[in-house]
Formats: sequence, structure tokens, C-alpha cells
Amino acid sequence: MDAILADPVRGPLITAIDFHHWFYRPDGSLFAIEGGKNEAPREQSVNILPEADGLALRARSNYAGNIVNSPEFQRASQQVRAGTAALRYRAVREYRDAFPDLVILRRGDEFPALTAALEKAIPRALRGQTRPADLVRDPVATAWCMAAPGSAYLVYTLAGEAVSLDLAGERGRFSLAWLDSASGELGRAGETIAAGQTVRLAPPPATGPRPWVAWLTRL
Repeated sequence: MDAILADPVRGPLITAIDFHHWFYRPDGSLFAIEGGKNEAPREQSVNILPEADGLALRARSNYAGNIVNSPEFQRASQQVRAGTAALRYRAVREYRDAFPDLVILRRGDEFPALTAALEKAIPRALRGQTRPADLVRDPVATAWCMAAPGSAYLVYTLAGEAVSLDLAGERGRFSLAWLDSASGELGRAGETIAAGQTVRLAPPPATGPRPWVAWLTRL
């Protein structure tokens, strides 16, 4: 799907998308069916568990047949597929940011206040320049990054925790402003972030954990 959306000829023809056999596991890792293989999605789903979890299940199971047919594997697979609220939102949010004109066929919104704040405070044209970037080092289960390298970064922290962001490949300085899902307001940029290193982004003190988004723009 990503290759088609990025194609200058075929991409503009796509108006709506949905996700099948593609999701974030609870540990933040991505499960996706691989293209170019002579295997059905059902056959590739044997890899749905993270490798360490699959090995541990095999070690403790007494199931005589193929482990993927065991009740233990089926239960574990269902839990992984269900994911978490934060990562279900991430799967949708990444495409809504990168391709703001697309219709995403999903039921409901588990973080409607955050969605409303984003749509109000950060122009879709700017969000549309970003793409998912593997730059968050911690916490990977509740935080992620959308990047327009050299220009801007959107860093989500759904639990309101401090985020370790790897900017070692960047240069220069960035201004930092925080978007509060509770108030819906984007605060004034008050902190300067020096790139070229891993930086720690901590949301402003608040009453109780809630989603925040860091908006970094180059100075």
C-alpha cells in the first residue's frame, strides 16, 4: 500500500484505505504481510507473535501438533492482534498525518480530543509533509514520531511520558512547542532543541497522564 500511495501516477487515484494483516503489536513492533512471497496472509500469520514470545510459547507448550494450531497460540495471537488503544490510534494517525486527503475506513476514534486538537492547531499541509520515522527510543509502546527531516517533527506521547528522540542524524536547532489534548491548545514555543544527539522531550507538568504532542520546527 505504501508503494502505491507514494507512486506519482497511481497514488492520486487512491481515495480511501483500510488495514488488513497490518498492525502494531503491543510492544510497538509492526506486523505486516510481506509482498513478493508465494504465501497467503494466513500462512504468514505464523509470525504474528514477536520472535521471543513465539519461542517462549513453544518451550512451555505440550501441544503435540503444529504450535500455530494450539489453543495457546490462538489466544496469544488474538491478544497481539487487538493491540492497545495507543497503537491502534498510531496506525490510523500515521496515515492521517501523511495523507490528510485520504479517507481511512476505521470505526470510532479512541482519542477524539487529541484528533480535534491536531486538526485545529497544526495545518494539514505541514502534517502532510511528514512520514513515520523510527526515531523514538523510549517509550516505544506509547510514543512515535512523524518526521519531515530538516524541517519539522511531530512526536506523540499518548501516556504523557517523556520521550527519548534520536536526532543524531539531524543538524541545527529546533523550537519546541507542546500540544495539549485536554485544552486543545498549542503552547508557545519556549524551548530550543539542539539536534545531532538523542534528546529528551518532557511534556509540561499536568494533572494526571494524558496525550501530548511535541511539535519541533527548524529555527
